[in-house]
Amino acid sequence: MILFRYIVREILVATLAVAFTLLVIVISSRLVAYLSLAAAGNLSPGILASVIAYRIPGFLELILPLAFFVATLLALGRLYVDSEMTVMTACGISPRRVLLMTLVPALLVALIVAAISLYVSPYTKTRVSTLLASADSATGLDLLVAGRFRFIKEGAGRVTYVEQKQGDELLGVFVTDNPRRGFAESRQVVVLAERGRTEIDPETGDQFLVLENGTRYLGQPGALDFQVMDFQRMRQWLQPRDTTVVPRKRDTQPTAALLGSPDPVNIATLQWRVSLALLVLVSTVSAVALARTDHRRGRYGKLLPAFIVFLVYFLALNAARDAVGKERIDAVIGMWWVHGVFLLLGVALLFGGQWLRAWRVRRRGHAG
Repeated sequence: MILFRYIVREILVATLAVAFTLLVIVISSRLVAYLSLAAAGNLSPGILASVIAYRIPGFLELILPLAFFVATLLALGRLYVDSEMTVMTACGISPRRVLLMTLVPALLVALIVAAISLYVSPYTKTRVSTLLASADSATGLDLLVAGRFRFIKEGAGRVTYVEQKQGDELLGVFVTDNPRRGFAESRQVVVLAERGRTEIDPETGDQFLVLENGTRYLGQPGALDFQVMDFQRMRQWLQPRDTTVVPRKRDTQPTAALLGSPDPVNIATLQWRVSLALLVLVSTVSAVALARTDHRRGRYGKLLPAFIVFLVYFLALNAARDAVGKERIDAVIGMWWVHGVFLLLGVALLFGGQWLRAWRVRRRGHAG
């Protein structure tokens, strides 16, 4: 029992460390991408934190299987390098028993991954799609960044600039509607105002830009017949941007909606969610086998071949998912054959040498 707790603690602590490191790397890369969109005015800064938070479960369902695989390699590899595994073997701890002890934390991680992939991740992905869709359909004023020009109505060439933003109030507003290409006689409208704000009509629900204490210029560039009008208050109707309807991705559908569905894509999606949990258990067998090392090679000696095995496993699952969705593979066979192949590979790596030596001994015994 003491040995069991020792191995489980080593693996779980390493899993938390690896998962946290990978999660920080992934979140940082996604945050940089979202910040670039926000800086360009294509994403509201107000939803950045929500989008990142809702994306974390989707990251974890992919990170945890890899993190546990690497943690098992590192934890057991250290036991081999420090000769602790040699002592365990001398005390009668067989590779089979080490595998059984390792499968206990693997089962725990697999259950966590299953809960995330089957229930949590579909909900959070739906929330992300909803947030991005609502931001896509906004008028664009909520995406304004002080000190930056922004196209509010790109089809008509409307450009808006504000010097400062104080909550919902805009200070130092500049708005221009450039003439459309191909219309030589069209005139340009330029509006300058001290302040502005958005206002929603309670009857129609239309949104207006209300400008105060400004000047409106109307005319054709290069001509002398400009019209100049000073105003104290002016309202401009804000036409919503063309809503980009975010399609309901298969990954956002609740697991209950996928059960019993005859659609091959739904079947592939359901099998993928289950496969992420199975990935933890099956890859553990290979990890226990590949963790064997010695002082000369060190605990990191087999990391590269182990990564290759895991990567091939993961890519094979992706390929099988695509094949099931396109009905190239029967749904009954589905993605299960990939798990079967890599389970046999792991068993062969772990027990193959032992079985081969036993076969040779029996063969020599029969020959003698």
